[in-house]
Amino acid sequence: NYRLLQQSRALKSGFIASLIKGSDRQVPVHELISNYDLCFMSDDFLVMVIYIERYDPSTFQGMDSFTQYKMIQFIITNVVEELVGQTNQGYMTEIDDLLVCLVNVKKSGMDEWKNEMLRVINESQEFFVENYKLYFIAAVSNIHMTVDGIPEAYNEALKTMEYKRVMGISNINFYEEINGLPKTEYYFPLEKEYQLMNCVK
Repeated sequence: NYRLLQQSRALKSGFIASLIKGSDRQVPVHELISNYDLCFMSDDFLVMVIYIERYDPSTFQGMDSFTQYKMIQFIITNVVEELVGQTNQGYMTEIDDLLVCLVNVKKSGMDEWKNEMLRVINESQEFFVENYKLYFIAAVSNIHMTVDGIPEAYNEALKTMEYKRVMGISNINFYEEINGLPKTEYYFPLEKEYQLMNCVK
C-alpha cells in the first residue's frame, strides 16, 4: 500500500533527523536502527548540509511555489542518495527546511572520503544546473566515529555552511578548511535563520 509506504518513509526520515540532531529518545538507539532496517557498513559518519540558492521556476511550470520546492527536495534527495550510495551509504532528511545527508563511510574508503564527497557534490551540482537550472551549495563535516558523534558532525557542517554564505566563499566545502580560521564578528547561525523563517511563515 502506497500510503503505508509513505508513512514508513516519513518515520525513517524522522529517525535519521533525530540521529543527526541528537534528540533524546526513550528506546535504545541500536533497537531503532534495527527497526528501520538500517545496516551501517562502519562506525564512521559524516554529515553534508545542502542549501538551495536559486532555481528557475519555469522548469516546474503548473506548480505553485510550495509544490515546486517539495519537488526540488524530492529530486535532490534521490539524486544525492544515489550518488553517495555508489561508494558509501547516504540517508537524506529535512531539518528546519535544510536538506541534510547522513553519510556512513565504508572502512576501505577512509583515505578517499574527501575526494568521494567532492565527486558527489560536483556531479550533483552539474546535473541540477543542466537539467533544472537549479543551484545549491553544500558543506561537509569531518568524520566522526560512532552514532554518538553524528550531532557534532551536523554542527560542523552547519558552521561550514554559515561561513560559506557569510563570507561568500564558494570553494570551501569541508569543516577542516574553516576550523582554525579567524572568527568574524557576525554570528547568526543558519539553523536560527530557518527557525526565524518558519516563525514568519
